[in-house]
Parts: sequence; structure tokens; C-alpha cells
Amino acid sequence: RQCSLGMFECCARQLVCISTHFDFDRDVQKRSAEVVLRRLDERFGSHAAILMGDFNADHNSPALQVLTSARGGFRHTFDPPHQATFHGFSGNGRGDPIDWILYRSGLRPQAARMVTDSYQGRFPSDHFALYAEFILV
Repeated sequence: RQCSLGMFECCARQLVCISTHFDFDRDVQKRSAEVVLRRLDERFGSHAAILMGDFNADHNSPALQVLTSARGGFRHTFDPPHQATFHGFSGNGRGDPIDWILYRSGLRPQAARMVTDSYQGRFPSDHFALYAEFILV
């Protein structure tokens, strides 16, 4: 579906940030995860990286297994399984979590939470947002 990535630099440190939205099909999700890893390897090597988005996939999915494998090197910011992230604008999470913030190489999570806020009973998305803070180590 889509993947945006960028390299950010501050104080002689570099961080790759990737935002993605995977397809619903598990095979396509797995291939998408493999493409993300290949692009990261080709363009950024082993730099610190945060990969976040709507993966449309639970923590046991082939896509998440690829990303969190020894080759992928990504780790979960939230201990799976965390609370359901899709709620269809109702505020009541349904099913397994399908949104993730993953990280690798030189990062340490400092805080992580799901944002379930609404404004006047309305939600800004059909998914709860995930929030995380990291430090470069």
C-alpha cells in the first residue's frame, strides 16, 4: 500500500523513521515487510530505526515475524499482545492489535502508550493512536 521513510540527523546521530500502511492480505503483508527490510538495508544499513503504522496484522502474522526476526532486528515497543487498536470510531477496541511501533539498533524506549482520547465523543480515527518516546543510545 504505502511506505514513507526518512533519515533524520541531529548532533552527529542519525535516525531512520518509517511510516507504513500494509494491505489486508497476509501474503502481501509478508512481501511488504521484506521490501521494507531490503530498502532499509540498501539505503541505510544498520542505522537506528523506528517502523510504525497500520500493519493490518497481529503479532503472530508472517509480516511481524519477518520484521522481528534476527534478520529484521526490530523489537516491539509494546509487549504483544497489547490492547486492540482498531475500534471503528466506537472507542471499543475490536480484535487483536494491528498497529505497531517497532524499533531497532541503538534505541531504547522510554515511554509508550495507546492514545484513546476523543473530543466531544468523536474520535479522530477508526484506530487508536500509539505513542512512544525513545532515546538514542
